[in-house]
Amino acid sequence: MMDVIFRFFYRIFFEHVSELLPYEKLCLGAWRALLSAENKDILDRQIESCWTVRRYIGKLCFHHSKRENVPLFANFHPDQNVALVVFEALSSRVGTARIFIHRGLFFSIENSRSLQKFIESHKSNINQLKISRIDILIDLN
Repeated sequence: MMDVIFRFFYRIFFEHVSELLPYEKLCLGAWRALLSAENKDILDRQIESCWTVRRYIGKLCFHHSKRENVPLFANFHPDQNVALVVFEALSSRVGTARIFIHRGLFFSIENSRSLQKFIESHKSNINQLKISRIDILIDLN
C-alpha cells in the first residue's frame, strides 16, 4: 500500500525531464548569452554532466552525479539567486523566473506563482511568452 501511495505522489510532484520546454530554453539561453566566455563554457559542461533533470511544481532542477569532474563557477556560496528573468505575453508582464546556482553548480530555474499560473492556463499558447528583461543579481566571478 505504501508503495502505491509513494508512486502516486512521485508522479504528481516529480517529473523526469527529457527536453526543456520552449520558455525554459528561452530563459536559460537569455541568461547564458550574458555570461562571460569562461562561464558559458562552465555552464555548458555542467549541463552536459547532468545526471537527471526533474520538474517539480514551478521548479526545474538539474542534478549532477559526480561533482569532482564538473567545473564550478567561482561563486561557491549556497543557494545563490543569480538572475531574474521577467516574462511577458501580449505586451503584459506575466511573471518571473529565478535562476539559482548552489555551491558553484547551476541548480534550478524557479517560476513565480503568476508565471506558473500562466503556464498552466495557457498550455496551448505557451509560445506567446517572451522575455522583457533579464537582471543579473550576482556576478559569478
